[in-house]
Amino acid sequence: MEKTRSHYSITLFLPILLLLFCACIERNNIWDPINGCPEEYRKEIQDSSLIQFQNFALDATSRLEQIYEQIPKIDSLNKLNDSTHSIFKSMQNRLDSIYILNNSIDSLNRIDCRILKNKSKVDTFPSLTFFTDTVEIKDFSNLIRSAMELTLTRISRDNNECTPQGIHSKEFQDSVTGFYERLTISADSLIKYIKTFNSNISDTNTMIITMKNRDIGRYNEMVESYNDSIKLAMEYCKAKWLSDPAEIKKQIDSIQPGDTVSIDSGTHTLTLKFLDKGSSEKPIIIQGSPFNTTKLLYPYFSISNSRNIIIRNLSFINSTTRGLNIENNSSDIWLKHCYIIGSKNNGLDVLNSNVTVDNCEFIENEYGINCIGPDAKLELKNVLIVRNRGYGIFCNYSELNISKSTISDNLNSGVHIKDQRSSMSIVSTLLTHNGVYGLERALSDNINEITLYLSLFFGNAAGDFTGDTAKIKIDVSCKNGDPQYANREMNDYKVLNGEFSILGYNP
Repeated sequence: MEKTRSHYSITLFLPILLLLFCACIERNNIWDPINGCPEEYRKEIQDSSLIQFQNFALDATSRLEQIYEQIPKIDSLNKLNDSTHSIFKSMQNRLDSIYILNNSIDSLNRIDCRILKNKSKVDTFPSLTFFTDTVEIKDFSNLIRSAMELTLTRISRDNNECTPQGIHSKEFQDSVTGFYERLTISADSLIKYIKTFNSNISDTNTMIITMKNRDIGRYNEMVESYNDSIKLAMEYCKAKWLSDPAEIKKQIDSIQPGDTVSIDSGTHTLTLKFLDKGSSEKPIIIQGSPFNTTKLLYPYFSISNSRNIIIRNLSFINSTTRGLNIENNSSDIWLKHCYIIGSKNNGLDVLNSNVTVDNCEFIENEYGINCIGPDAKLELKNVLIVRNRGYGIFCNYSELNISKSTISDNLNSGVHIKDQRSSMSIVSTLLTHNGVYGLERALSDNINEITLYLSLFFGNAAGDFTGDTAKIKIDVSCKNGDPQYANREMNDYKVLNGEFSILGYNP
């Protein structure tokens, strides 16, 4: 009982002692949280931080100065671009004069082939110059923001040393924040100025210069083609042109490497066979009129086990079999500026042979081109393959590469690949309006890649492509959209959509 009374007395007395103790604490105690830290300690923290703050501020200011050092560069670019603008006018005048000169040459060349002249190409316009140091400027701007964040972090850490009053006054913190905000606003305004500058340059280059240069590029291609035809026309002036079928056959039968057989303008019914002809040293040339007026009606034309033969400027019309047959390991066979139209069978058969087709047209045949055999290699450049009754191209067990061609309106797929044994590429080509797929690839154990660059699919009845699609590599440059052909019904496949004008066949 005594023990209980004693315990009760202590328990009651302890809170009273605590109250008396607290009441007796001196209110000027420097470590009292109400009073904050000792002044000496506060000053020590402020002094140690001040050096760091100064370094951050100096670094941020130097970054802004480095940004503003770019302004003279922009001024110099403006002067450069102004001078380029002045060049445009003189170049435009020169371009107009070349156009006029070329038109006069065209008229002159029609009078007498003994005084033929080449047309001149025109220069493309120089693009305006961008400001290219934007990454460095962005880095400078980010460093200014980084200096601000480091400063504010240090202030916060200092203030946590002496709570609740902190070390740095609100006025000091506001002045620091204001200082860095002024720096970042200045940096951002200059970056915005540079972006506007580059955007204007980009718009000018895209809307004016690129479009103009695209037209000039197409014009220069026409000039180059014209000059090639002039070269051929000069050969026409000095060549011995044949029109008698018996004389043509006699020349073919006795032809040797380096010989040229020239078939004159007009419509001819001929059977021409090349068996074991040619060598690697000099080409054999079989040519029609450079004005594309030599037509072979119902022809039978075959090349077998021969090499280094050039066929150019001939039209193969309404063959009762194949338009042209190349077989039996023939190699280095070139077709240039040829037209194969209306064959009962395929327009061109390539059987275990190496053939290049350049600037030719295949229209209304069975297949446009048929390529078969492990030793077959076919290269197509600037070719038109349209309105054939089956496939545009059927390629089995062969190597095939296509560039700058138009394959359209064939009743079956535009290109059919079967049992592909080597890699294949399709570049700058239009595959459009075909009756099944644009590109069809049969499934097989022999899988190699097909790579598509800067090509366009549009309007194919069953879809763009099918088959081993996992092995079809589509470059980001590939397009999709209507090329807007001039007149498909009349076999005029000129592209009217300016966005795609550099693609496809260009006669």
